[in-house]
Amino acid sequence: MKFSDFKTLAKIRNRGGLSLPSTDSEWGIIIQDSLEAISEEVIPIDLLTQDTTQAALRFINSRDLIRKPVAPIHDNDKIDIDEGLVKAVLYHLLTMYSNDQLDLIKFTERKDDSINTYIWNNHILLEQLGLTKWLRYKATH
Repeated sequence: MKFSDFKTLAKIRNRGGLSLPSTDSEWGIIIQDSLEAISEEVIPIDLLTQDTTQAALRFINSRDLIRKPVAPIHDNDKIDIDEGLVKAVLYHLLTMYSNDQLDLIKFTERKDDSINTYIWNNHILLEQLGLTKWLRYKATH
């Protein structure tokens, strides 16, 4: 998903009238935070590498690591995570801006559902990569 589409979707999903960022640099800071948070909960396949020269967010085992995602700068930049996790990033971002307890619960549940769907859809590939034992996700919400 492109950065411009992500911002538009955030505004659409923001039915509670949260005060979202007004500049791209502010968006970049909170997207970076959300990208890293989601990458700590699950193994994003697009961020998986064995290149130790890249900035690492965390190691999975002695050979595989999750590289640090990079927040978008320009409207045409893609959100630097698997497409299947972009909505999890979006909902994580919205939880950070939520002042209402019901919105917080709703956005958290949607984030967790997005992560669980991603894991379900990619379980076979992660299994083939030998990474299923390293899956990180919340079994209970």
